[in-house]
Amino acid sequence: MDLEGTELVTLSACETGLGGVRSGEGVYGLQRWLAVAGARSTLLSLWKVDDGHTRSFLERYYSLLKPGKGRAAALLQTQREFRGNKNSSYNDIRVWGAFQLSGDWRALPGW
Repeated sequence: MDLEGTELVTLSACETGLGGVRSGEGVYGLQRWLAVAGARSTLLSLWKVDDGHTRSFLERYYSLLKPGKGRAAALLQTQREFRGNKNSSYNDIRVWGAFQLSGDWRALPGW
């Protein structure tokens, strides 16, 4: 698959950020494959998160990206908001801590 020019790949399925370690080679997984295919950044999940919580988290993340916030800054703000949420199911680290950004941290061009 050719992802050259793709600014951000988001995979919200469970454990998409995990990979296997190969001696002398590092970690092989979706993140590495997506980077080799040309994606400038990826947002992947490290463990299982409830679908409703994932949807809410990513909706908030993208609502921050759209007006021009950087990819890393939007993730950090979304995590902070979820950590501070009065709803105990949202402020659980198993919800807001699952998502990992790799690659370019800046704002998406042209948004």
